[in-house]
Parts: sequence; C-alpha cells; structure tokens
Amino acid sequence: MVDTEKFIELYQVKKMSYAAMAKELKVSVSTIQAYKKQLQLPTREHKQETLQFDEALFRKLYGDGISYADIAVVLDCSVGTVTNIRRRLNLPDREPHQKREINKEKFISMYESGIKETELAKFFNTTVETIRHKRQKYGLPNRQNTCIYSEDEFRAAYDSGLSGYKLASKFNMSRMNVGRVVKKLGLPALQDRQAVAPIIKPPQAAREHTKEVHANVLVHRFRN
Repeated sequence: MVDTEKFIELYQVKKMSYAAMAKELKVSVSTIQAYKKQLQLPTREHKQETLQFDEALFRKLYGDGISYADIAVVLDCSVGTVTNIRRRLNLPDREPHQKREINKEKFISMYESGIKETELAKFFNTTVETIRHKRQKYGLPNRQNTCIYSEDEFRAAYDSGLSGYKLASKFNMSRMNVGRVVKKLGLPALQDRQAVAPIIKPPQAAREHTKEVHANVLVHRFRN
C-alpha cells in the first residue's frame, strides 16, 4: 500500500514532516507513524530551527485565543508543531487554564437537548473522551447506540474522503461504529482507501481545494 523506497526517501533524505509525508503518500499521519515503526527507522531529531512560519501572524493568532487546531490550519502544520512553536517563542501555555469547569446541571441539560459530544467538548474546552466519561459518571444514556444515518449519505461522505474521525463527528457515532458501518456497506476499510486512490482523485482534489480555501479564509480573517 505504501511505496517503501519512496517512504524512506521522504523520511530520511528529504526529512519531510509526518504531515507532509501523509499528504504526499495520501495516507493518514497515524499510518506514517505506524509504518515508520514497522520499518524500524530511527527517530529523527527535532529541527525547530529550520521551521518556517510567520512569527507575527502566529503571535497574533495565539494572542487572540485562536485554537491550536485553527492555527494549525492557517500555518498548514500539525497541532504538535503549533505547540512546539509556542514553546520556541516562550509563550505561556494558555490551554490548561482555559478549560471550563463542567457544571453537572449544565452538562446534563445540554446533553439531553441533543447536543453532540463533539460540540460539548468544544463548549467545555475539553476532549470528547472526557465528555463520555462525564456522561457515564452522570448515568446518561449513550445516544450513539441509536444513531440514524442514510446509507446513501454515508457512502457519499465516505467517497468524499472524510477521515474516520470526521465521519464519526458527522454521523454522531463512535469511530468503532464507523468501521462497522463501512464493513456493513461492503466498503474498503478506511486504512485501505489509498489503494483505490485513482478512483477518488476528483474528491481528493476537491478536498485539497476546500482545505486551501479554508486556510486562506482564516489567514485573511486573522491578518486583518
């Protein structure tokens, strides 16, 4: 599925980032990490001194409270790289201090109103895993067991190249359930989709265009 010689060239010769390698090979970053481990390649030293980025823009985005995820989109890098840049610039780690206290009554009210776990995580500035832990702690039912989806809509979303995480968010189900639906519909496993890349080139190009447009919009918004 992955060209070993090309993988080694990108990793050891060109020293590309995981994100850049994933884009070049049309696979996920987790696949890059797993394949690197499988090939037993040495872990490279971090070379933050060669990292190219707009420091003024970064400071403005960070100072304005823009999330790590959105900063990563603007700079076309990973969230981990955003963290590394923040440390390099000696900026204070604001993330832990911005987490909201999860009020039990508020949480229950929002959950019972049908708000998605991903939206709850954004509201309380925490992870989906924490939201699920709270749901279990407060004895709330798991709505994902009764999620309703259209097979045609799921197929269309799958064919557009959405990742397992984005499919789970779109259809309000766990990533495990996404895998079950994929299997039920007779679709190639998510990790094998790159094998049929020629068939999905138009959606892939469209997705890259969408990402570029989104990044340009964010850059324009935060530069002004």
